[in-house]
Parts: sequence; structure tokens; C-alpha cells
Amino acid sequence: MSLQESIKRLRYTFVNKNKPNDKDIEALNELLMVLERSHASKIEDNIIYAKILCLHIKDRYLNSNQDINETLKFLSKDLKESLDFHIETLANKIISTQIVNYVKTLTIDVPDSELNNPIALANIENQFWDVHQKNILNEIIFSNSSENVKKNFFITANEILNNENYKK
Repeated sequence: MSLQESIKRLRYTFVNKNKPNDKDIEALNELLMVLERSHASKIEDNIIYAKILCLHIKDRYLNSNQDINETLKFLSKDLKESLDFHIETLANKIISTQIVNYVKTLTIDVPDSELNNPIALANIENQFWDVHQKNILNEIIFSNSSENVKKNFFITANEILNNENYKK
């Protein structure tokens, strides 16, 4: 029975207040199958979204003591925020991570013999800043601004959407 025939059959039964029979059950089963195929088709047409959603749920699930209800609550909260909000958050995370990693590399080795020599300390500091750019923090912040991260995000997102390897 086709979808159209199923709908007509069920409409006829309900409008005329007939007692449902085997044809009505068959029509209802056809409608349920169409709905199931529609749901599956929607996911297959958006497989990248489905994969990323699954990854996000998995990550949240592992970080919420394996509580699926809490996971879905956090996911719902995350999805209520705009894309711009998430890009801004991503940019801030990138900036803070890069600054922390950069600061961890900053060590000035001063020989014990020169600790009390201000001129030697000044020379060591100048050498240090010759190696470590003075403006590195500004460069990190500029290169990872929300605008730059957004531009790169859209480039990456489009590359992923156009990559056939991700559509399986």
C-alpha cells in the first residue's frame, strides 16, 4: 500500500468512525515505516552533523560521570548558544592555551656568578628578549582573534563538508 493510499484509508476509517480492520493496521504500519525511513534519510543526508553530534555526546557523556540525562542537558544548553558565541569561546581557548604554552617556555638561565651584577643581568635579559619576541603575546592574540578564528572555522567547515571521506 502506498503512502497516499494509507493516508486515505486511515482518513476514511476515522471520518466514518468505522471499526479498524486489517487494512487499517497495514496502512498504519506503512505510515510508521515511512516515518522511520524519513528519520534515517535525514541523518544520512547530514552524516557529518550526525558524526559530530555523536562525538560531542560521547565526550560530554564521559565528562559527566556517564550520566546520559546530564549529557543531554548540557548538549541542549550548548546548542542554545549562537555559533558566534562558540567561535568566540574557541578563540579565547586557543589564545589562553597558546599563551600558557608560551609562558611555560620562558626561563632565563642566569649563572650564579652574575646574579649580583645588574649590568650582566640586563645583558642576559636583552639576550633573552632577542630570542623571545617582545610582542609575541600581541601576535598570539591578534592571530587568534574571533574574526580570524571565524574565517578559519568557515574554511575548515567547508573543506569538511566537501570532503567525500567524511560522508560515509
